[in-house]
Amino acid sequence: MGVMKVRYILGAGASARAIPTVAGMPNLVKDLADVFKDLNQFSENSLSSIDKDKVELSQIFCTLSIYLKELHNKLQGEFSFDTLAKFYWASDETEYLKLKKLISLVINIQHSLVRHDSRYDAFVAALALKGKNEIELSNIQILNWNYDFHFLKSLERVNENVNLDFVKEKLNH
Repeated sequence: MGVMKVRYILGAGASARAIPTVAGMPNLVKDLADVFKDLNQFSENSLSSIDKDKVELSQIFCTLSIYLKELHNKLQGEFSFDTLAKFYWASDETEYLKLKKLISLVINIQHSLVRHDSRYDAFVAALALKGKNEIELSNIQILNWNYDFHFLKSLERVNENVNLDFVKEKLNH
């Protein structure tokens, strides 16, 4: 009998306990737009007289709030992150690159606020057991269609010697 090879495909909903699904993403984007709007108002009212850099920070907050509000409006219609990205990829490279940065911003902020989806820990632990039993880990492929780092975080949690920084650097390129 030949060598057993296994391919796992992780897709929509795999990280739903920590990152909103397509249906919940517009609310997260709107909430972040509101946060940046509040940060802009705070920095304008409290910090602008202190330092010129604070004024620039206020402008960044204002711009992010506007961009996220525009994105929220688009996500309220027929677009999801994926369909909007495909649309821009085919029609407007500048908007496509801006969208990629906004998606990264939204996902990274959510990552910083919410512990990763613990179901990945169980999945990675099961893979570790497979490596000790019937399937060699080198014969396992994992394809992840998600925007998040939850699988990578679980790998790092299960084995502290795993360093996946090189993978993170290659994402979104």
